[in-house]
Amino acid sequence: MNKQSWIGIVIVIVAVGAFFAFYEKPTMSDQEAAQIVQHQYVKNPTFSIAVRDNGDYYIVGSIADGKYNESRLLVLKQVADLWQEQSESVQIVCGTLECPSDAKKVKLGGSYYIYFVTESYGSAAGTVAFNLFSPSQAHLYSMSVSGGNGNINQPGQVNSDVQSNKAVYDYLTQQIAESPKIAHTSQQNLDVNSADNAVQKWQLDNENIWTAMMNYAVPVKFTYYDTNLFDQWNGTTVTGSLENNNYKFVSYFKGVVVGLDKTQGKYFILYVPSDMYEWPTDIAFVDLSTVHINSANSGPSLTVHLDTNKISTP
Repeated sequence: MNKQSWIGIVIVIVAVGAFFAFYEKPTMSDQEAAQIVQHQYVKNPTFSIAVRDNGDYYIVGSIADGKYNESRLLVLKQVADLWQEQSESVQIVCGTLECPSDAKKVKLGGSYYIYFVTESYGSAAGTVAFNLFSPSQAHLYSMSVSGGNGNINQPGQVNSDVQSNKAVYDYLTQQIAESPKIAHTSQQNLDVNSADNAVQKWQLDNENIWTAMMNYAVPVKFTYYDTNLFDQWNGTTVTGSLENNNYKFVSYFKGVVVGLDKTQGKYFILYVPSDMYEWPTDIAFVDLSTVHINSANSGPSLTVHLDTNKISTP
């Protein structure tokens, strides 16, 4: 065999070796992944996503499991030709029929994650969590935002695992910023004419008022609406109610104080606590145009002067 033939054989061997060295078996489709989960676990998983992460093949799904039909992440790893369930089962908190939602596969920093959103709601308040699950690490990264129903806008504490992973932190932060499930209080995206945004509008107009009123009486700005704002809080526990010839006010558990100016026939937000856990516990008239408000859990005791549109601590 001549020299050129040997060179040709070597080139072919190198090419074949390189092919198998870098060849990746195609990941199955999400539809195929769902069929496996349906066959082995439940008929209708909330989601099933196939992913290849750091050289291994996974199926990540969400199923309802256990005595109380609790939701959990199901993680299957391909070992040889078998799909084996990973021993670590991650519980996820869901409070709606559509939860988890928005599930999809994303690639960050060379690794794949499964992104999804979970929601839970209690008495007049709720939490929306934005999640990234790493199949190869078997680790769930989460950032949450809480608040009164219809006003989810208070970010939770960011855990160290999220803080130390910049790609994860940046991605979850961006999802929160763009999510329609969060009340975004900025002039750019807030329809100031909509009664649906009455609470957010009050917060935007009276930013930092909670600190300022501790030292002196400060101006407070009200926006008046033709829409009955009391209707937005139907079903929420009432903590206080009062009425005279000019005004009607109602305070709500983990909520706000809503008012009706009878002289104008218009509705407005009287007060929004800086923390939903300092909700108004009771309200009382000091005089015909002055309202005193007490707060829960060591929150401020304050007075709203409707004749001068100022707010202060007593």
